[in-house]
Amino acid sequence: MKLLQIICLFLINFILCSPAFADQQTTVLTKIVEKDGIIHQIPFIDGSSNAEMEKSLNDLIEDRAEKLFSKKSAVYYNVALNRPSLVSVLLVSDHKGVEGLNLDLTTGREFSLTDFFVESEEVKKLLGDYDKVLFMEDGLIIIKNNAVSTAVNYRELLPYMRIGEAGRIMQMNKITRNAENKILTLEPGSLVAIKLDANPSTGYRWDFEAKDDCVKKVGNSFIMALADSGKVGAPGVEIMVLAVMEEGEHKLNFSYKRPWERSAIDKFTFTIKAHRGNNLE
Repeated sequence: MKLLQIICLFLINFILCSPAFADQQTTVLTKIVEKDGIIHQIPFIDGSSNAEMEKSLNDLIEDRAEKLFSKKSAVYYNVALNRPSLVSVLLVSDHKGVEGLNLDLTTGREFSLTDFFVESEEVKKLLGDYDKVLFMEDGLIIIKNNAVSTAVNYRELLPYMRIGEAGRIMQMNKITRNAENKILTLEPGSLVAIKLDANPSTGYRWDFEAKDDCVKKVGNSFIMALADSGKVGAPGVEIMVLAVMEEGEHKLNFSYKRPWERSAIDKFTFTIKAHRGNNLE
């Protein structure tokens, strides 16, 4: 019996303390609000690690929902995006229209378009005129005049994404050199982060070639090995972030060489197969 208790305690601690638990979706409950004889259903965030931030967001939700309350129709909602620290919800009133909320559990406030995408004329052209954007699983919902206007897929916005924040809203496919001669299957509009041993101080760096522009490099960074932290010229890991823009089969050829030299001291190849599944189109 004592052994069983120990095992149970171990499992409980593992579940509660494991990093995998922290990566789960945010819990969104339904709160019932009755006003003037109308039953409204609004979202309520629960189970986060920061009660203060959670309360701030739930107060914000209730405040925005009250603006949609009327005697003619009930308010209900849809969860558009659910990530460990980000939730986007669309509040709907058949009488007063819609209200979009992009909620950041790390700040207790709303997040905006510029938190994840750089401001540019290209982005403005893609989105057009709008009052607000709502983040969702596949892209952005454009809200104008209290109504959903249209939607834009993340695939079109990848070149303008702040790569340091991209993993918070999009699935990042992480691979290593072990992907050599293998196939990665995903949907167009996906991000791929490939980690490769490198030492930029020697002049050598990783680059890749593709037959077309269907796969683009949208970010690059270098992490020095922990044991060599602070040493000039120490080797480390280069992280290259690729955006898969279109469907199809894309063979990527990687080479490790100096920019001014023709020959590479290391090479490898892997293939991306991109096929459309459930997306905006």
